[in-house]
Formats: sequence, structure tokens, C-alpha cells
Amino acid sequence: MIGEVPAGYGLADSKVAAYGYPGFFTRPPVLYQPTYPRLAPAEMIRRGLTERVPPWLDEGSVSLLSQETMPKKQTLKNKEVYVKLIKDLYPTDGVKFDDDDGHYIVIPNSDLTPRYRIIKVLGQGTFGKVIQCYDRLKRDYCAIKVIRSIQKYRDASMIELRVLRTISENDPENSRKCIHMRDCFDYRNHICIVMGLLGMSVFDFLKNNSFIPFPLSHIQHFAHQLFTSVAFLHDLNLIHTDLKPENILLVHAGFHTVPYTKKLGVKVRRLLNNTEIRLIDFGSATFENEYHSSVVSTRHYRAPEIILGMGWSYPCDIWSIGCILIEFFTGEALFQTHDNLEHLSMMEIICGKMEPKLIRQSSKSAQKYFRHSGKLDYPNKDTSPSSRKFVKTMRSLKEIIPSTSPLKIHFLDLLTKIFIYDPNRRITAKEALSHPYFFTPVREDDI
Repeated sequence: MIGEVPAGYGLADSKVAAYGYPGFFTRPPVLYQPTYPRLAPAEMIRRGLTERVPPWLDEGSVSLLSQETMPKKQTLKNKEVYVKLIKDLYPTDGVKFDDDDGHYIVIPNSDLTPRYRIIKVLGQGTFGKVIQCYDRLKRDYCAIKVIRSIQKYRDASMIELRVLRTISENDPENSRKCIHMRDCFDYRNHICIVMGLLGMSVFDFLKNNSFIPFPLSHIQHFAHQLFTSVAFLHDLNLIHTDLKPENILLVHAGFHTVPYTKKLGVKVRRLLNNTEIRLIDFGSATFENEYHSSVVSTRHYRAPEIILGMGWSYPCDIWSIGCILIEFFTGEALFQTHDNLEHLSMMEIICGKMEPKLIRQSSKSAQKYFRHSGKLDYPNKDTSPSSRKFVKTMRSLKEIIPSTSPLKIHFLDLLTKIFIYDPNRRITAKEALSHPYFFTPVREDDI
């Protein structure tokens, strides 16, 4: 993330510094029976209720999960993506295009290629830069991820291209809320991935909004879109592995302000005019039957099976979504830590004690986090006073989300099904989409 520009498109991670710590489809099949069924508008008026009906339950719209949600006939994953080579039209002998780290040197108002004119840098990270460009052919703006001209990053980008092509071929109308690749090419030894230009990341909106939590109606819509995207990916045998607010972009970042009195020093709250999102950054996405690295996911959103070295699969994405939803609800990351033992101790406070079976299944190196009794070895003689103090401030799920309304009751129940240590028992994305949480209208006092 650079300045006010989104860290999106999968390049930057500014959370540590920012926090300051070391349409719609037909109704889905019901897997859970809602306790609070949706009331007809006339009945709502009769009861004097003011409720906001989720858009996927509106009779005049199409719901976000139907038999059409997943492709009827999926294409096989792409084995290889052809990347066309674009050559310079004029001699460039002696001209330096890269810095010492292999990043492309961006000059605003110059041409990246004859088709794309550079506007500005949107973000920079390990793999390269994202720049905003004007597409002379389509006559609109786009974002181009320019990979560093170093072979290992070029090789890694080819995996991302396979994933992006698989996504777009299985969802040509882009109804699954994943960003689509417009084009790709090789220019001056840089793999370039062209994508649509979107708004800022959800994390950046939170940061610019003084980390004020999102309204419950926004959280509900975000959650539905996230589970829709992830259910689609999992159906394609893909695991995202790096779900976090930085990798969720707003399609439109426009907002209006309202008075706010719940946070010291903050007088106004920004409310989004449109809560449509796109999931981005498939640079770490993995096909289920291909090589799995031992550690994946950004620390704050990492599932317990990864920390315990048990191996990982689709459920690790679900755990990450749970962390994201609580962050939307509180305005703060749930697991603000950089240490495995501290992370596990925080999990036990929030989600309860770990089952002995899982401890036995953990890797040899992870056994050191537990005593012979099976109890977590925290705190111990090496635990710092600051760590002890910080972990003591943690609250359980029930304390974080009070059961003060039907919506919050169902939200808590959904999160309880997400934060299950055993990945085999964790709720799936498809199951989550049929949870009563998504069938419960938002009352105005929940905003």
C-alpha cells in the first residue's frame, strides 16, 4: 500500500504498521432451519418493524447461491497459460528499465507498451508492482501487476496465471466475486497481468475510517460474497490460502458520513454506498492435488492446523474468513500476534481448549507447544510480561459478540461452526451459505 492507494492486487501488507503491533441468484437449499424466518413486508408493517432484508432474500432479486452457483461443467484446470512476448518498437540499448531489485522503474505518463499508458503506482510488494494504466484499446483504466524480472518470481507468476485463467474460464460472467484477468504479456522481461481497476481494499477503508466497525448489514453482505467466492474456488479444487481484508477490494469505494459518538476522538463515521467486493491475490493459491508448502496464510488469519503442522486444505480458508468477519465486527484483527505459542493460547481463550486428539496429530516440532499433560505450555518461564498482559485481555467469542438480537445470535453460531479446531468438522463454504445468519434481516438498531 502506498499512500491512500489500495494495497490490493496482492502486493502489500501494511497491517502491522497500521495497527501498531510487533447479481444475486435463487434461494439456496436450506441445510439449517432458520429460527427467525423472514417476514413478509405487509407483516413487518403490521408489527411496526423496520428491518433491512438481505439482498439475496429479496423476491425481486436473484440469490447468491443456487444450483447455478457452481459451473455445471467445469473446465479442467489450466496446465499452461500462453504469455505473448511484446517487443520494443525502437532500440533500447543502454536504457535501464529495472532497479537493482528487479522492480520495473515506473515513470508516470509514459508508455508501458503502445497499448497501455502509465498513470501511477498503486502498490509494491515482494513480487513486483501494481500500476494504474490507461488502456488505449478499451478506452478505460486498468491495473497491471508487473512481476519482478527475477526468474523465481517469473516462475511463481505462471502458477498465478494458471489459477486466474481457471477462474475466468469457469466463471465467464464474473458472478463469483473473484477478480478476473483481462490479459497477460511478457514485456522487458517482466510478466504483466492486466486486471480491472477496482476501489481500495476493505482494510484500507477500515483504516481510513478510524477502524470503526462495519455496520452489521455490511458485514452480512461481505460474508455472503466471501463464502460465495470461496465455495466457487473450492469447487474448482483451489485453496486461496491468503484470505485477509487487504485481499478484498471494494468495487466502488464511495461513501457518505454520519455522526458517530462511540469512539473517543472520532466524530463521524464513513458508510459505504455500495458493499460489492472482489477477492484478489491468487499468487499463493494452490490446487488441492499439487504441492502444499508447510506454512501458508498471513499470520493473523492462519488456521490452527497450519501452526500445528497437521497439513492443510480447504478448511484453512474458512478459518481465515472467520477471523476477517470478527475484524469487520470489532474493527481490530482478532489474533494480533507473531508467535506460535502466543497464537495458540489466544485461540484457546477465544475458541476453547484444544482436543487431545488434535494435539496427538500435530507435528513433532509442534509438540513443544504442549506439556506432557497435553496442556498448552503457556505461560512459561520464557513468556514476557507484555505477552501475559496482552493475552489476558482476550475475550471469548460469546463475549465479543453479545446475543442481543436474532442476527447476532446467528452470527455467533456461524462463527462457532467456523472456529472449530478439527478441520474435518469445520463448516464448509457451501454449508455456511445456507446458515440462518444469511436469512435473518438486519434491524435498524443493529446498524
